Amino acid sequence: MKSYVSHAIAVIMPLLLAVCFVAVRPDEAYCAESLVIQRYREAVELEPDNVPLRYKLSVALLKEKLFDEALEHLLKIKGGMSGGSEIHYYLGMAYAGAGNIDMAVGEYIMVENIDPKRARTLYELDKVFYNIGITYQREDNTDSAIAAYDKSIAIDPGQALAYCRRGELYFEVNKYAEALEDLYVCDDRRPGQERTLRYIVSTSLARGLALVSAKRYEEALIHFERIVTLDAGNENAIYFLGYVYYQKAD
Repeated sequence: MKSYVSHAIAVIMPLLLAVCFVAVRPDEAYCAESLVIQRYREAVELEPDNVPLRYKLSVALLKEKLFDEALEHLLKIKGGMSGGSEIHYYLGMAYAGAGNIDMAVGEYIMVENIDPKRARTLYELDKVFYNIGITYQREDNTDSAIAAYDKSIAIDPGQALAYCRRGELYFEVNKYAEALEDLYVCDDRRPGQERTLRYIVSTSLARGLALVSAKRYEEALIHFERIVTLDAGNENAIYFLGYVYYQKAD
C-alpha cells in the first residue's frame, strides 16, 4: 500500500499544481493549491509515518499561510529529519506566522548556526531578523528589537535599514553616542531621508545637552554646530551654541 500511495502522489501532484495555471473567471474564488493540500492531507492520513510526505504538506500549508497546522506537522517530523537547516527555517516561519516570535527567533538562530554561509544568500536571514526587529519594536520590546537588529547587521554589515532602526531605538533608551553612530551609517547609505535627519538632530541635541551637564563644552560644541549645519533655524541649537561659547569664554 505504501509504495502504491507514494507512486500515485508522485504522478498526481504535478497535475494538480498545473491546475493553478489554468485561466479562471475573476469571480471564481478557487485555487488548485487547496486541492494540493487536501490530497497531501489524505495521503498523510494513509501514511502518517511518512516524514517526507508530511514535510511537503507542511511547506504547502506555509505557502497558504496556514501556520498553526503547518507548525503541528513540522513538530511531528522534527525529530525524524536530518540535521539540515531547512526544517528549522520552516519552523521559524510557522512560529512567526502563528505569533510566537520568540520561538521563531530560536529556530532562525539554529539555521544560522547550522548553515552560516547561506544564512544571507539562501535564507535571507538579514531581512528575517530585520522584520523580527520591526515586530518587537512595534510591541515596545526594545531589548529584543535591538538584539534582532544586531543579528541582521551581523549577517549583512553592508545594509542600511537595521542601522536606521537600531539608531532610533538607541535614541529612545538614551544611548546617544551609539544612536549617532548608527544614524550616520544610515544617512550615509540612504542619504537625504527626512526621518533619519530628524533623529540625527534630536539625538545630537540630547547628546550635546548631556555633555554640557558634564561641562564637556568642546565636545558639546561639535554637536550643536552639526545641528545648525543640518537645520540652520534650530533655535535650541543656536541658544546652546551661545551658552557654550559663553562658558568657554569664562
